[in-house]
Amino acid sequence: MQKAATRLLSVLACLTVFSLSAFGQDVPSYELFGGIAFSSGLPAGAWLGWHVSGVKNLDRHFGIVVDIGRQTSSQSQGLNFVLLNTNTIQSTYLAGLQVASRNESKLAPSIHLLAGVAQDSAAFSILNAGDQSVESGSDKTKSFALLPGASFDYTVKEHFAIRLVQVDFMCVRSAGTWAQSVRFSTGLIVRLGKR
Repeated sequence: MQKAATRLLSVLACLTVFSLSAFGQDVPSYELFGGIAFSSGLPAGAWLGWHVSGVKNLDRHFGIVVDIGRQTSSQSQGLNFVLLNTNTIQSTYLAGLQVASRNESKLAPSIHLLAGVAQDSAAFSILNAGDQSVESGSDKTKSFALLPGASFDYTVKEHFAIRLVQVDFMCVRSAGTWAQSVRFSTGLIVRLGKR
């Protein structure tokens, strides 16, 4: 029994020492990202847009993420004397956990899992060239969204970094089915404060 207690105390002492050394290293309190995004696999083809995110680093490896994004897609299709124009906007409001690998290297990979809401807004117009009539309409839907992903950041200066690439697998649950797409993004990061 005494041997087990000694081992437990040794393990706790080692964990304490390692955690204190991690707190002594420079980790930003906040990281703010802004960039461009390209998605494929969604209905209506390829989407182009932007997204911003903020990370509150809890310690050297774990952080809480808030991510807001917007992507758009426009298509025109013609059949005989009818032209169909569609404009679709997807806005996402997500939050979750990030795990980062931080060491002395300038390259910092991380993974994240975010959940929240995806709002799709669609507007369409139909032009009938035969009788010159125009019909139009719009629709909005809100759905549950899940976003697992990974990113690779390159530190340029102490407070500035470049997100070389972020790849997200977006899953949106709507009308009882899952729609999936892949979002690629790149941009700039500003790091504030120190932990």
